[in-house]
Amino acid sequence: MTELSDRKKASGRLPLILLGGFAVACLVALLFLGDLARYQETATVAESQTALRDVGDPAELGRTLRRYPANRILRLIAQASDKSTELETAAHKMLDEAVPDALAKPANLAGSSLGDLELLRRDIKAAESNIAALAARMEVLVRAKREELLSSARLLGVDSPTLAAPPSPRYPRADPSRRTPCT
Repeated sequence: MTELSDRKKASGRLPLILLGGFAVACLVALLFLGDLARYQETATVAESQTALRDVGDPAELGRTLRRYPANRILRLIAQASDKSTELETAAHKMLDEAVPDALAKPANLAGSSLGDLELLRRDIKAAESNIAALAARMEVLVRAKREELLSSARLLGVDSPTLAAPPSPRYPRADPSRRTPCT
């Protein structure tokens, strides 16, 4: 009878040992797959660096993106380039609106009368106040474009602490109180 009960115990242990071995193998496989994702990200970064090495203008960036359409980093760089172009266009438009027409053309100061110089001074004061208001509008616009780009990065799966970092203290924002007044 003891021989029969030993056999039942041994046969009951074997499935438990196999199940435990299978669980350990699955755990090791999951850890290995996690490492593979890290290597895939490294490969994507290396591919992006190689592809961007010869890019010099936006048209070349578009061609490179067509060659590597699945590369998330290249897609993010292309979107950043588009946002930069939009910001540049908006900035030029705002600057054109802020500067009075009289200041846009060169002035002959030697042949100007006192009244002309006073008018020029008033135009400069108006342009100065317009530019101060423009700085706040530009900051809001840049922040909005940056948030759009961060959102795109999250959608592309390129979320990184580097992307979400605040502006560098090396390049502080302009302080409007430190401007020198025109007199």
